[in-house]
Amino acid sequence: MDASPEAISLFKKHRPKDTNLNLGVSDSEGELLFYQFEDGAYSTFSQNLAENLLSQMSIKLRNKIKIPVQKLSTILKDNLQPGQAIDVMSVDVEGFDFNVLKSNDWGRFKPKIILVELQSKNIPEVVDSEINKYLSSFDYILYSKLVHTAIFIQPEFAELNS
Repeated sequence: MDASPEAISLFKKHRPKDTNLNLGVSDSEGELLFYQFEDGAYSTFSQNLAENLLSQMSIKLRNKIKIPVQKLSTILKDNLQPGQAIDVMSVDVEGFDFNVLKSNDWGRFKPKIILVELQSKNIPEVVDSEINKYLSSFDYILYSKLVHTAIFIQPEFAELNS
């Protein structure tokens, strides 16, 4: 799944057996303005992030396009087989990570491991983050922090790896 039409075209060409969806994920359904930068790693739905990038970095905005967005729960319901488990979910959506997480039905879709991009510089910042507090409410444990990624796991998975 990717908001960039160009990325989806490449996915369809090189990974034709995958489910390739050209849409975004948010806590409400509809359309959002997608800010496409020349360096696609910076592309975002966040107007604030886009404006900050334009004012602070020497990168160029290539395009602004409207992209359909759906809740994560809708996407999973429509694309997973009944009873299919999710082992690992990675959320890296340039400023919309919390919106994506809030859009899931945690009673129905509960990955064993969740990777979330967090720009927090240290563990105390991650512990105090709204994402950690939110995922903790669904019994996830902050397991590790990498440079820009926090790893959350279900308690029973932690017990298997101790």
